[in-house]
Amino acid sequence: GKHQELQPSGGQRGVLRLIRHLNESSDPIQGLANGADSNGLNHALKRLHRVARPGSLIFLISDFYHIDDETDRHLMRLRQHNDLVALQISDPLELTPPPSGSYGITDGSNSGWLDSGGRDSQQWLPHYHQRINELIQKRAIPLLHLSTTDSVSSKLRTFLNSSEQGRGRR
Repeated sequence: GKHQELQPSGGQRGVLRLIRHLNESSDPIQGLANGADSNGLNHALKRLHRVARPGSLIFLISDFYHIDDETDRHLMRLRQHNDLVALQISDPLELTPPPSGSYGITDGSNSGWLDSGGRDSQQWLPHYHQRINELIQKRAIPLLHLSTTDSVSSKLRTFLNSSEQGRGRR
């Protein structure tokens, strides 16, 4: 739900530290407690532009909620001097909404009801994903869709191998 930064370090210790940090950061209970920062992606991209060395290979891992014109400008600036790969994380429930009905929902402290029967609730997801695809394509950034149920390592390996073949293995 918010920008987190981990200073790079090499070797096995650095990899283990990264894995531990990713594991701690992905705790859903902690995420619900912290809440979401609607400007988090833009803040992270702005910071990334300041710290990334030109020529870096950058993997953007996000659900890409809250993209806007500012996000587009940050991606354009990053893309000018770096290679970017976008990994969009989604849950199967996001891609296939539940049948029409009324569902109890909670964010961990507040609760309410979601009516999935309305036309708008069934149509905003395709529009949202189309907007992300258009923005990423506009900036010529490769996009990999990852589901929370996917094997990340195998999808990433397949994606990188196909990207490498498409570039002619420099």
